Amino acid sequence: MNYTVSIRDLVRRPLGRVDLAEEWMNKMTDEEIKQWEKELTEEMIDDGHKQKFPDWNASFLARTIDRGIIYTLLKEDYEKFISGATSSFNWDTPGTDPRDSK
Repeated sequence: MNYTVSIRDLVRRPLGRVDLAEEWMNKMTDEEIKQWEKELTEEMIDDGHKQKFPDWNASFLARTIDRGIIYTLLKEDYEKFISGATSSFNWDTPGTDPRDSK
């Protein structure tokens, strides 16, 4: 699923807050977090998850952790790119740079 705010967008953003546990979440506004939670909920329903404890909570938490892991890996790759080292993702390819969207 493509979320309104992509992980690549978040990697490039500065911290906007420090009140949440995850760095990637601290780069989102309250409205963006609510939208992400709504999109994640829709994705989980589409995947057939029933909204009942504990399965729902475990799936929500797992997907949140996955997003954090992907954010960390992309952030490390982006830091290589801006330092001039070889990165595994082509940040300058037209259409893949978050600055090209929206």
